Amino acid sequence: MAMVDNQTQVAMMKPGSGSWSVLTSDRTRGGASSISWTLDGTRVLLTRTPAGALIVLRINEERLPQLFRHRRSSQAFDPLDAILPTQWANARVTPDGTTPVCD
Repeated sequence: MAMVDNQTQVAMMKPGSGSWSVLTSDRTRGGASSISWTLDGTRVLLTRTPAGALIVLRINEERLPQLFRHRRSSQAFDPLDAILPTQWANARVTPDGTTPVCD
């Protein structure tokens, strides 16, 4: 992933040359939040967070891994009711971009 004009987009880098290309550009559906290859390796799948927000993992005051919504407009971090079992756990958001889910 790459940060383009303060929003995450999917990018691909060519090993060896270091050159890279941004593969997504639609800013209306929010930033890219996670990516994965299809099983046959021919396509990249991605999820997006709502425009203006990014879901991030931070260690909270109790030293537990918790999800927060980062609002770009105010640079604020709002805690979500989502404590992960470990800081390496996988988390994603529902297709509508409103609810975090721990895998």
